[in-house]
Amino acid sequence: HLRAACVRVHLAGVRAPLPRAPDARRASVRAVALPLASASVRQAILPAVWVVCGCVLGMLPSSAAFLPGRRSQDKLLARTFTGCALGLVVSCWIFSSPALYVAVFCLMGVLAQQEYFQMAQGRGLFPARRLSMLGSVLMYIAAADGRRGVIDAALPLVGIYTTMYLLTRPTPEPTLDDVTSTFMGVYYLGFLPSFWVRLRGLAVEGAPSFAFQWWPAGLGPGLFTHGAVITWWTFLSIVCSDIGAYFVGKGFGSTKLISSVSPNKTLEGALGGMAAAVLSSLLGAYLMRWPSWWLSGALHGVIASVSALVGDLTISMFKRSSGVKDTGKLLPGHGGLLDRVDSFLLAAAPIYFYVKYALPLFPR
Repeated sequence: HLRAACVRVHLAGVRAPLPRAPDARRASVRAVALPLASASVRQAILPAVWVVCGCVLGMLPSSAAFLPGRRSQDKLLARTFTGCALGLVVSCWIFSSPALYVAVFCLMGVLAQQEYFQMAQGRGLFPARRLSMLGSVLMYIAAADGRRGVIDAALPLVGIYTTMYLLTRPTPEPTLDDVTSTFMGVYYLGFLPSFWVRLRGLAVEGAPSFAFQWWPAGLGPGLFTHGAVITWWTFLSIVCSDIGAYFVGKGFGSTKLISSVSPNKTLEGALGGMAAAVLSSLLGAYLMRWPSWWLSGALHGVIASVSALVGDLTISMFKRSSGVKDTGKLLPGHGGLLDRVDSFLLAAAPIYFYVKYALPLFPR
């Protein structure tokens, strides 16, 4: 009997599952997701639904700007229609599948670089346009891949191949301006915006249990994620910053900010935009249940507003040096794509690092 008991104990020990070490990547993802919870995701998505409904309602009356016989005084209506349409499309795009999110980013990166290189060529420069566009697409794909080695290798390898191409290009002979304009296109319109892909990928554990139970199981987990919710609220804060800066600057602006770059920008407008961004971020931080939401949300709004302002001024500097008013004519009432996304180009990187590294440090 003693021998049989020992055999049973031994077999039980063999059959008992050994404790498994948690996957490092999953652990890091959960650490990033620590300030959030599924209930917070549910709360924070509801305003996105309201914004989508508001955009649809706003498009109905403002579409009158495109009726035959309308005059130039309807430019505000055209801007309103385009803004509402962009709000509707962008909201649906952020909460789309990760593959579609990256694909649209690649398309926008190519279109934005076309506008940028048209300005550069207008000044007599000959940058490596196709190679720069390809490099930007690789930046987005590397960011979507998520592996540290792939992300770290993307920018150096693109830079090396671009340099090799410019050195061996027979005609036109490359100049310093050609090199700098090419690398600026890769960095400013490829590397920096790729952080939007990385931001959306934070805390990729979705919460499909409360949203669209009928949605295909293969698509559900990537739609409503913590990173997507943070991305949407950051977009909203930047939009609120632009709107607040426009109306406050128009009504109360008197102190020029940087007149040599953008004569219409005022200090009062910048402060009004920052206040609007902070209010939006405070609401988002409260709904997402961030730790110390009154402080972490305010800092999020300040970072988003300042980054948006710097991005706006940078594109204004490009246009002013190129002697153009708009970067293109893609969007009615807004000009080119760069005229609309200029505020978003620089904001992704600081927001990404803030959410990933600084946000978990706030006390609850």
